[in-house]
Amino acid sequence: MKLGLACNRCKGRLKATRDAPHTLREYTLRLFKCEACGKKVAVAWFIVNEHKARWLERLYEEHTEGL
Repeated sequence: MKLGLACNRCKGRLKATRDAPHTLREYTLRLFKCEACGKKVAVAWFIVNEHKARWLERLYEEHTEGL
């Protein structure tokens, strides 16, 4: 599975581990591992309503502005 995110430590590519995703109350959690340095990262998928989606978009734009 290609995620499109880079490792925070070395900027290497993240690849899904063989562990199955864990579905919890409001989100699904999946473990990824950097192919270069081996750092493990957890990624959560949320199902949100339209209002929350707009709020998350604004938050993302604020924090990525100028990068």
